[in-house]
Amino acid sequence: MRRVIRLIVGSIVMGGGIAIAMKGGFGVDPMALFWEGIHIQTGMSYGTANLLVSGVIILMLFFIDRSQLGIGTVVNSVLVSLSMDLISLLPLESELFLIRLFLLLIGLVLLAGGIVYYGSANFGRGAFDGLIFGIVNKTKYTIRMIRSSFDLILVILGMLLGAKLSLGPIVSVLTIGYMMQFFHTHLRQIDEK
Repeated sequence: MRRVIRLIVGSIVMGGGIAIAMKGGFGVDPMALFWEGIHIQTGMSYGTANLLVSGVIILMLFFIDRSQLGIGTVVNSVLVSLSMDLISLLPLESELFLIRLFLLLIGLVLLAGGIVYYGSANFGRGAFDGLIFGIVNKTKYTIRMIRSSFDLILVILGMLLGAKLSLGPIVSVLTIGYMMQFFHTHLRQIDEK
């Protein structure tokens, strides 16, 4: 039951974090910037770009680390989408730069914590999260190094495809890998007690 709660709560926190960060109006993450670039080049919708990229990543995971895939891959996608939609209804927008920056930072903290928490249930991870943790498991590089590297690659690819860089993806590249490493380390210490 504890694992199910982690999957549900972590996924909801993750989706809420994305929605709160979006309320800041600075953009959120490098993957969204990459989807935007695909949209610009192909005319494909963001949702279709997401499905395409997720499909390619899931295929990669079959060769890298199949243990990252499971029922949690599906449950996470559904709960993240639902919680994003619900939290986005909250009137959190502001014209003040500091409040917008605060929303971005709080959203990214929740996103990083949610990713680690739902993943600790071991029911499988979403495509991109699974790729990150699959590579970490196979290479023994740190979460922060792998996540930050992939985020930087996605930003560069998105910009090469024509997407406009904003503050959110920059802050994400610089912080989310470190925050995920922090939450992962501390959650493992709590679990070992």
